Parts: sequence; structure tokens; C-alpha cells
Amino acid sequence: MDRIWHEALDIWRSGGWAMIVLAVNAFLLFTLGLAVKVKLRGKEYRKVSNDSCKLMIEKPLDDKGPKSIRNFIQHVMKCKRRDHLTPIFKEFQHDEIAPFSRDLRIMRVCVGTAPLLGLLGTVSGMLTMFHALSIGSGGEKTLAMVATGISEALVTTETGLII
Repeated sequence: MDRIWHEALDIWRSGGWAMIVLAVNAFLLFTLGLAVKVKLRGKEYRKVSNDSCKLMIEKPLDDKGPKSIRNFIQHVMKCKRRDHLTPIFKEFQHDEIAPFSRDLRIMRVCVGTAPLLGLLGTVSGMLTMFHALSIGSGGEKTLAMVATGISEALVTTETGLII
């Protein structure tokens, strides 16, 4: 296990400075995903089935089912006209759905930028490689510098695509 950890760390280091930016992106993505999961679990939406919704409609004053859905059903049941439903649906959307939409929008941005950040690392690695070729006079030292640039380019590209 210790050997695997050291190999992973060596690969990480070979990615250069762009790996830090990719790590921040991945951390933000993971944190937001975890926050969305915790929020959803707190809402208890998974416990709502078709049968429980029918019960909430038939007996709207019972305390069974998630409070937000019970309140929503109670408000809808009180409406006498269809045009009065629109504000209730908008309020439900604002209170229940909007926070998730915001977090998911940020997550989409993180997912979309990860390959671009990997490409940024690729360009950086290629610049390192071309710099080594321009100052090198051949030999093992130049080849080691070129290999470092290629490694940086490939590791960051792969990491960006994995994220």
C-alpha cells in the first residue's frame, strides 16, 4: 500500500503546477456533490412513494411524509382556481429546487473546465519539452528534460479527462 501511495505521489508531481489547479477543481466538484447529497437526504424525498402521496392528498392534515411536500399538497388542495396554482408552484420551485439548481450549475462548470485545465497542463508540458529541446545539446540530460515535459503533458491531460 505504501508503494502505491509513493507511485501515485510521483505521478502527481510529474504533472507540474497544473495539477494544483486540477485538484482545486476536483475538490470543489466533490464538495458540492457531497453537499447536494446531504441536502437531498435531509429533504427525505426518497421516502415519498406514489402511495404516500395519495395518502397525503386523502388526509392532508396527517403528519406523515416530508413536511415540504405535505405543505405543498395542502396549499394546492386549498386552491379553487387553476390560475392560483402558479404562485404556489413558483414558491415551491424557489424554496425547494433553486438551491439544488445553483449547486448543480456550479458543478457543471467544474466538469466542463476540468478537460480545459488538463489541456492547459498539456500546453505547459509541451512548452517545457520545447524549452528542453532548444537549450539542450542532445544526450541524456536533454532527453530527461524532454521526458519530463511529455510526462507533464500526458498526466495533466489524463487527470483533466478523469475529473
